[in-house]
Amino acid sequence: MAAPQPATATTPRTDPPRASEEKVRGLVTDFLVEKRQEESAQAAPPNPQRTRTVLTIVLGLVCLASWIAPYPTSNPVEEGSPETRALHSRAALALAAGQIEEYATIHGRLPRRLTDAGVEDSMQFTPRPSLQFRLKSQAGGDTLTYDSSAPAAAFLHALDQVLGGTSK
Repeated sequence: MAAPQPATATTPRTDPPRASEEKVRGLVTDFLVEKRQEESAQAAPPNPQRTRTVLTIVLGLVCLASWIAPYPTSNPVEEGSPETRALHSRAALALAAGQIEEYATIHGRLPRRLTDAGVEDSMQFTPRPSLQFRLKSQAGGDTLTYDSSAPAAAFLHALDQVLGGTSK
């Protein structure tokens, strides 16, 4: 039988590390520690107090701007032709009359003031007996009158014709 041969496996040398290897390990370790610190700093949630402060300032500026800024408005009574102004006044009278009639139906009496019926107080309101009333409005120097004792169709006919309706 043959004698066993000594193992010729290659084993790394276990010489003491050299100074340059230790220096490299130290640099790599320092680099890894710095990278971990950077990653943890980036992953940290933002400061909620600072976020709240910034949002409060932005919201305050938006509110201030909307409070100070002029709002675009249109005043149809001052714009357009006299016919257009008369048309707007006639429509406003008809709508106001409808609100007054609804108030009278609900309460069994006419309102004391136009605002009681939810009507803007820009017209002249004259209550009459038997739940009848008269409304007057100025339209470019002309006075328009709505009388509840007259048929509403006669008052609205002019409005319907201007708008292209077919009522007769």
